[in-house]
Amino acid sequence: MIRTLSSNNFIRENRTEESFVDGSGHPVKPTGESCHADGILCPSMTPQAFEQHLRELDRHATLIRSRTDRETWRFVFNHKPYYLHFYPQGSRFSASLAPQEYAGLRTLQDFKIPAVRVIALLSGFQFGSRKGNAVITQGLEPSVRLSELSPTPSQRRVIVDQIIQLLVKLTDHELGYDGLNLSSFLWYDHQVLFLDGTGVKSEVLTTEQLMQFVHRLEPFVTRSDKLRGWRMIRRSDNDVPPDDQRKIRRYRQDLKRDATNFIRIDPWSGWFKSAHDRPLDYSLASRLSITAEDWQREWPRLIQSVRANQLDILKSDASGDILSGQICLQGRPIDVIVKYPRNKYLYRKLFNVFRASRARRLFDKTRWFVGASDRSRIPVDRDGKTYHGLPC
Repeated sequence: MIRTLSSNNFIRENRTEESFVDGSGHPVKPTGESCHADGILCPSMTPQAFEQHLRELDRHATLIRSRTDRETWRFVFNHKPYYLHFYPQGSRFSASLAPQEYAGLRTLQDFKIPAVRVIALLSGFQFGSRKGNAVITQGLEPSVRLSELSPTPSQRRVIVDQIIQLLVKLTDHELGYDGLNLSSFLWYDHQVLFLDGTGVKSEVLTTEQLMQFVHRLEPFVTRSDKLRGWRMIRRSDNDVPPDDQRKIRRYRQDLKRDATNFIRIDPWSGWFKSAHDRPLDYSLASRLSITAEDWQREWPRLIQSVRANQLDILKSDASGDILSGQICLQGRPIDVIVKYPRNKYLYRKLFNVFRASRARRLFDKTRWFVGASDRSRIPVDRDGKTYHGLPC
């Protein structure tokens, strides 16, 4: 039995022991006509020749990828490459995924969502000494799975934008996709295409499916990419992903538990860390008990050094300065990084009227990040330099 999904989602059945279905859902029969199987044949080739070619496919096809339940073979017919996804027959109680893959790819094609072109569904296909079901797709070469691609920064942005557009199209047509990952996509001719149709669902893309996909993309996408994609898919300019909402709550709770000390050194005021729960071997500052008197003494000296340009400049531009110097805490010399942010644009100055200063936000985010990374509650970099600060 073959089940195929047409453009109007009508299920049709073709009850034959071995049959061939073309890309339009019609059985391929040896009638002597010049073109069948969705354009595979040229006028000089008969359906019988194509059928015979498939029966002898095990002799000249090349194995590309092998899994327990599916094998991918490459073959050439009529001087064009094609891929055969062979699903070996299992027990009589196990269902083959071939009809599901064919139906999924056909659905994507019917809704004009970029995907590899499915050519035929083969039921009861005899592949050498084995029997099973198979799906034939058009070969797009050269191409590569996104999971095997090492994109440049410019390519990565293009790929992320195209993935977002594909998910938007799925949502627009009230389709879902279970088990989305980078292997579900193909990179061909500067375009991202759906490669696998087994995960296509007739229900709209769910929040769970989206969050699972985002989790699998963690090394590939930035937080701004995830937020931008979420809002485009959900058609909302203010919506925040559930995962980000949880992180925001955790961020605020962690900052409350991470004790800091307030200090005022006219005309400055700010916060500092006095002691740390888990000292680090490579960080001298994490093993000290810093007092307000230390900062009362060292802060004016540090500010004077900054204004006199006595610190080493690591970076200096319109957004601020990053300097390197040394202070003395508890009688011990400590290397420090001084970050002096500036508002590059006028609108940021206006925003800061209603929120904490950029220096305070940087201080909070840095100490939270190190604590969340389970290293120490003191913000340190890989060289063990401290990021103490007194945001005004």
